[in-house]
Amino acid sequence: MKSVQEFAGGMVVGALIGALVGAVVALLLAPSSGEELRAQIEAKIKAAGHEGAPGDAPEAQAQGAVAEPTA
Repeated sequence: MKSVQEFAGGMVVGALIGALVGAVVALLLAPSSGEELRAQIEAKIKAAGHEGAPGDAPEAQAQGAVAEPTA
């Protein structure tokens, strides 16, 4: 029989996985075009990857400084 700690640990892991899946589904079902969604994802990845780098401030991205997709 599982202990209370093992059960609680499994619940936390399940909740985290559920939250991650929910976030991905929400992004995929959001009412924006694929091009807009890709640009938003690209901007968030660049912001996370260059956190604190000069010129890559989230404020600059929010003002439309996101690169246009090529092709």
